[in-house]
Amino acid sequence: MPDSVRAKKQKYEEAVAKMQDEARLLSSASSVHVVDWENYCQIRRHNRPVIRKLKSEAKQAYEEAQRLFKLSHEEYKAGDLAKATVHSVEGRKHKDRSDELLLEARKLQEKEDAARQRAKETEPNNTTYKAAKKAMQAAKKEYEDALKEGDASR
Repeated sequence: MPDSVRAKKQKYEEAVAKMQDEARLLSSASSVHVVDWENYCQIRRHNRPVIRKLKSEAKQAYEEAQRLFKLSHEEYKAGDLAKATVHSVEGRKHKDRSDELLLEARKLQEKEDAARQRAKETEPNNTTYKAAKKAMQAAKKEYEDALKEGDASR
């Protein structure tokens, strides 16, 4: 086998090895990504209904607070300071409860967002694999062309 063909064969074999290494790295990265994605999906399945429930309860508490504040204002205007104070305090309790529920929902949403971000960050980048495969294909073509030239010269 002529040296030029031998060199092209070696180049091709090295390109195949490089592509195989990149394929292994891609496979490994894919495994990590699958675990992270499953974790995100599990968190999402659990958190979504809880978040909806918390937001619904928070809305109800807020609406009740608004109703009590309005009632308190009307009683204040009517001169009944005792009832106005009672309704104002009750309204504040409902408003505080609404805020607590929304904070809890926000924390769950942040946990879900963090899991989604982690899954996105571990998503495999197959750019290096594609480049190695392209280089391997080019080296293979050069090697095959060199073999054909060798056969044609005989």
